[in-house]
Amino acid sequence: SGAILYGKKINDKHYPASITKLLTALVALENADPDDEVYFSEDSVSFLEYGDASIGMRPGEILSMNDALYGMLLASANEVSYAIAESVGKKMGGGFETFIQKMNERCEELGCTGSHWTNANGLHDENHYTCCYDMALIARAAYQNETFRIIVGTARYTIPPTNKHAEQ
Repeated sequence: SGAILYGKKINDKHYPASITKLLTALVALENADPDDEVYFSEDSVSFLEYGDASIGMRPGEILSMNDALYGMLLASANEVSYAIAESVGKKMGGGFETFIQKMNERCEELGCTGSHWTNANGLHDENHYTCCYDMALIARAAYQNETFRIIVGTARYTIPPTNKHAEQ
């Protein structure tokens, strides 16, 4: 129903880390098709630092949007989040920044007032933040999407061989 049953400091600003990927998935699901290609550019892989969540994608590699969403949501893969944003942004007539702009616009459409997004994966940035109330609005919208519910309800998923990896 969207009713608040309990709220304490629900509008305090926080850095969302990987829960950013809920909004990334929502925007991708609303603006792409499951069979669309997600291309891994040098930019989508080169920013990773030791210890960042990743599934080992390489520049030039291609996944379907469906496989990419599983990689992002189940493994919290940061390079996949970036590649999804870049690929969907291109489909929307721009690039990575176009996707980030759409994330901010979608938040406003949902009624969010305490969020600002600068990336698709949640790696720390002082200007990348949200609040509990806004995340509840985002999560509610994401869970209304059947494909999202199927993906996050999956315990195990195997990504098939790609143009750069011969094995699953």
